[in-house]
Amino acid sequence: MRTVDLARSLAMGDVNWQAVVQLLSDAGLKTAAWVTVRWHEMLTHSKPPADCIAAIEPGYLRHKYLSHWL
Repeated sequence: MRTVDLARSLAMGDVNWQAVVQLLSDAGLKTAAWVTVRWHEMLTHSKPPADCIAAIEPGYLRHKYLSHWL
């Protein structure tokens, strides 16, 4: 269901991405969100703005490991 919710949010286009990034940062969920976005991108070929992805992207080693895992 989260993937469907994400797809609908991206399709609507009225998301405050700065607020989303801030909430993810405050909650310590940036890496989990990044994995979800990457998985969603693999399934639907759509994604949030590049600056949003860059703000939640994990460091180099974690990025490599999680990309391989996906």
